[in-house]
Parts: sequence; C-alpha cells; structure tokens
Amino acid sequence: MRRGVTLKDLAKELGLSVSAVSKALRNDPSIGPSTTVRVRQLAEGRNYVPNLAAIHLKQKRNFKIGVIIPDLFDQFYALVLRGIEDTAARHQYSVVFTQTHEQPDRERALIDTMLRNRIDGLLISITAKTDRTDFVDQLEAAGIPVVFFVRTPHDRVSYDVTADSFEGSREAIMYLVQKGHRRIAHLRGPTAMTLSQVRYEGYLQGLRDHQLPVDPELIKLPESGPDPTDRAMCELIQLNEPPTAIFTYKNYLTLDAISFLQREYPTRARPLDFIGFGNLPLLKHIDYRPLAAIDADPIDLGAAAFALLHQRMGNATDLVERQVKIPCHLTVY
Repeated sequence: MRRGVTLKDLAKELGLSVSAVSKALRNDPSIGPSTTVRVRQLAEGRNYVPNLAAIHLKQKRNFKIGVIIPDLFDQFYALVLRGIEDTAARHQYSVVFTQTHEQPDRERALIDTMLRNRIDGLLISITAKTDRTDFVDQLEAAGIPVVFFVRTPHDRVSYDVTADSFEGSREAIMYLVQKGHRRIAHLRGPTAMTLSQVRYEGYLQGLRDHQLPVDPELIKLPESGPDPTDRAMCELIQLNEPPTAIFTYKNYLTLDAISFLQREYPTRARPLDFIGFGNLPLLKHIDYRPLAAIDADPIDLGAAAFALLHQRMGNATDLVERQVKIPCHLTVY
C-alpha cells in the first residue's frame, strides 16, 4: 500500500524546514506570502492530507466532545443537538452523541464509555431519575470538563446552560390571565427534577403577580401509576369549580391531556386553554392545539452549551457566567 505524502516529503522537495512548511500550511504570518503560495501549491499537487492524529497528540486533545441526551425523538433535544453540532463544527470539533432513554443505569454506562473514548469535554442533560452526579468528579479529575444543559443536578453547583423557565412560566400565566382566566391548573413534571421545580415555582409566582389564590386542588402531579395524566385530568374536570386553563410542564403532557379530553369529555375539551413548554413543530398541524407554547430557542441553547464547554476546555479562568440562562419566548398558535 502506497504511503501518503508527509510534511517531511514536502519540506525536502521545497528545500525548507518541516517547521516552515507546517507554518505555511497554517497561514502563519512569520512565513512570507510567496513561500506560503509555493508550499500550498505543492501540497495540493501532491494530495497532501494532514495527519490529524499527530496534530491532536501534539496539542494533547482529540477535538471530540460527548453529548448525552434523554431522548433523540424529543424534537426539542433534536434541535438543541443541531445547535451543538453546528457550533462545534465551526471550532473543528466532532460530536459523539447518545441517549439514555431516561434510564440512570444506562446514563452511567454511557458516561464510562465517553471516558474510555477520550473525549475532550462532555455536555449532558441528565435523566428525570438521576439523583446523584458524582460522575462529574471522575471526569473532571481526568481533565474532562462537564457542562449540563436543559436539566441541571440538585446535588451540586454546576456549570450549566438552561432556559429561563421561571420567567417563562410567569409569562405563560400572565398571558392566560390576559385572556380572562382565573382558575389556572398546573400539571407538574417529575418532582426529582430541578427543572420541574423551577417551572412550578414560576407558576406560583405568576399567580401571586396577579393576586390569584393558590388552590392545591388545581395542582396535579401525573408521575406514577397507569395513565397518570388521564387520572390527573379526570380529577380536574370533576372539581366543583374546574379550571378554565391548564399550564403544563411540557407540551408532550399537553398532548396527552388533550387526547384524554377528546376521548372522555369531548364537550368539555374546547373551552379549556393550554399552555406548555415546548414549541413543537407538530402542534401547528393538529386541530385542537394549545393556546400557546413557551420555550427558549433550542438551537441558541445548544450553541450556548457548546460555547461554555469550549471555554472550559480552553482552561478559561475568566468565565463571565457559570450558569447561563437563555430567555424564553411565547408563541401563540
């Protein structure tokens, strides 16, 4: 098998040092323009391909990051991943990504795999059931910085990039109040998740902003048992004073709630207005859709997540922010 052309081959033919040829190929200003042109023309003519493995070894990095998400079929995460990949590519980084399917044991195994594959940094959105993140200590000790995105741990102060869910929740409640609603229910997310708690607190603050009472009967946690969303919706509909609007932890939960209403209470469905997190593209194509959606731009969030990790991989000591929040926007359908 014929070997490829090396820097030494180019240097010998040009009568230059290997260092000079290398600098010319990198457009180093210390090499004159005419010399740079000669080197580049010869490299192109000889089909020279840089030895990336050698370059990465010299720089002590692989230019490869790991990304772990809960579910690739969640459209929000798919778009976040796009933001990560596009930004990483502009910095010559490749992305190795995988998904946990919301399984903590699988998450641990994937982190071990990332560690063995010598990634330069890790972006992770933990599972809804992750209760400890001591893996961060193992990775950081190995020189692999970790940045959390979308979901953050509750057992440590982390470097993270998230949507400003608290203010987003307040904005959602404000919009419902402007539409005339006073009985606003909330379908919560998993209690183990920091993100769920933040959105719940934003809901409570939204009610206080407009001097509305907090009614425990209007707050439901569809987390366990068979058909938890159906059960929560049934309880809400059967109240003496049922809600006229429902704020949901995320719009996949909204779709489950709407499905239940259309099956079991078709005459009660239309008067109910929904707002949830997640501006899902599919929502514009369904007949009974939420009133609006609230969310941060997922591509912007992904780009910001890589930017923070990139700073950490560069050993930046002057990080402006440890926690980055991406503003939420209300989309009315």
